[in-house]
Amino acid sequence: MPMFEGYMLLGSRRGWRHIEEATGAELLRDSREPLALREDELDDIRAREIVETCYEPRFDRGQSVMVDVRARSSYAGLEGRFVQSVVVSGGKLARVQFDLYGEAEVEACLPIDYLKAR
Repeated sequence: MPMFEGYMLLGSRRGWRHIEEATGAELLRDSREPLALREDELDDIRAREIVETCYEPRFDRGQSVMVDVRARSSYAGLEGRFVQSVVVSGGKLARVQFDLYGEAEVEACLPIDYLKAR
């Protein structure tokens, strides 16, 4: 399973206020400012999630996929692009890239069973 299931890790070229308005998400904050992760911290999180990438994928790279609305995830109901299949200690995941309102490209690992082909 993802290390931070139900959370989005993302950024925007237009600032934090835009993310809140565009997604309706509530940002984690340290007093008044949103918490920020450095790129190397994100790389470390991604490296801990992936154990191996050696099983037959259900989707083609770049294929449009929809996250099932019943998924307990911030990504439920969103459409993204399949990147790759991965296996972690908790099961099979899919790395999916989302383009949030044309501003922020976000990549997330979600249980592969949450995805449907578009």
